[in-house]
Amino acid sequence: MSGRAAEQGPAEGDRGPPEGGYGWAVCLASLWTNGTIFGLLNTSGVLFVALLESFPGSDAFQTAWVGSTAIGVTFFCSTVASILTDQFGCRATAIAGGIVAFIGMLSSSVVTHLQQLYLTYGVLMGLGSSLAYTPSLVILGHYFHRRMGLVNGLVTFGSSIFTMVLPFVLKYMLKKIGLFTTFRILSGLVGTLIICGCVYKPLLVKQRPQAIQNGSALVNDRRRTFGEKLKKHLNLRIWRNRRYVVWVIGVPFALFGYFVPYVHIVNYVRHVMPEASGEALVTYMGAASGVGRLVFGKVSDFPCVNRIMLQQLSFLAIGQSHNVETCHFVGVLDRRLEGRHWQHGPGGPGPLHCKKGMGGPGAPTAAGIEPGPGEQDTITNKTP
Repeated sequence: MSGRAAEQGPAEGDRGPPEGGYGWAVCLASLWTNGTIFGLLNTSGVLFVALLESFPGSDAFQTAWVGSTAIGVTFFCSTVASILTDQFGCRATAIAGGIVAFIGMLSSSVVTHLQQLYLTYGVLMGLGSSLAYTPSLVILGHYFHRRMGLVNGLVTFGSSIFTMVLPFVLKYMLKKIGLFTTFRILSGLVGTLIICGCVYKPLLVKQRPQAIQNGSALVNDRRRTFGEKLKKHLNLRIWRNRRYVVWVIGVPFALFGYFVPYVHIVNYVRHVMPEASGEALVTYMGAASGVGRLVFGKVSDFPCVNRIMLQQLSFLAIGQSHNVETCHFVGVLDRRLEGRHWQHGPGGPGPLHCKKGMGGPGAPTAAGIEPGPGEQDTITNKTP
């Protein structure tokens, strides 16, 4: 992405990354950063339910945009965050991101309309998260190389830890103190990103061209066009690599629905199985994800392992598991609805179809959808 590596040199000779030492403190700060950011993004479903209750006039579609905007902006601004990290360094960019995210979360606690959260929680929180997240990964290359896979696994494990804990913490706080006070407390958590940014002490120092006595080198640098300055930070030649292009196009499609369960599963479980805990499902996903991050982070360090191939196999496994889950869900839904049938006015009972169970006209309450007004269908239970 950037040509900075060519302009940098180790501050202490050519010994390479220290592979430890102060780097473990940096690793811990990066772990906390990833845990805070993705813990909040992955528990969007818990906040989604609270937003529906706090803003009764809004529907599920409007409410879902709050968490979706935050997730989208976080990743959409990654390119900008990379350029700023390249220009100003990991520490300054991460601190600025922590400040912006803190302002966004704190201002979310004083909104009066749902649409205002699109700006405060969605844009500001998302932008700050992006600025804090990117340096947390870049700084690892300053301290680790041989153990990079393990360190990346540990850092991303932070998101799993927070994803396991936050659903129940948020559920308790929302019940006891309400949504807006919860936002104020979460702003304190987000504020710790500023402290984490202060830990990012760079080892690779950017080498600036030395200006000659008349200062002509500095003058020429200032006269550069915007395009020339942009090329300095963007590696456009890599787009000639067809494998890279295929990979860049394929990954977004592979992850297109990654965050959908995190946003909607809590509310879905609340309607379909009121006695069950949707928060527990988010915790289980976080736990399983954490095990995978640690195990395959270490596996990817082995010289015989092709990391790209490992990623492709993981995507294949995810796709197959979703196919199994979909078939299992349809089977469970059919069994749940087997004990129910419709009486259409004066006509006799007819079979229920999956479309109705998923929210079609006259859908049963078992799927969390009440029959619409004016519908004459009534739901009765079969007797053995």
